[in-house]
Amino acid sequence: MDRPLPKRGGKASRRGNSSELDCIHVARDRNRQACDFVTGRGPVTAGQLMKHLKPVLAPDVLLVSDATKAYEAFAKRAGIAHEAINVRAAIRERGALHIQGVNGWHGRFKT
Repeated sequence: MDRPLPKRGGKASRRGNSSELDCIHVARDRNRQACDFVTGRGPVTAGQLMKHLKPVLAPDVLLVSDATKAYEAFAKRAGIAHEAINVRAAIRERGALHIQGVNGWHGRFKT
């Protein structure tokens, strides 16, 4: 061929959640059972969490998440207990509460 090959893929111009990337949401319990679903592009919203996450959670569950406001709004609307871990403040765990299982799932997915 006398032309350069088309490039596919690439990297987003910004790190983290943006409208350039699809958001894959993961819920994981202590028994390593995981549920994942695509919520669309950009940061997750409470409405998306109600649609995807609410059906897979037990009513007496304790939701442990990062400090994104959508989780707090979702937990109030769904009537479930919620604990936020502030990862930006370098807090990785609070006692037995942590989100490292989900972070590990993301790392394995990316590789």
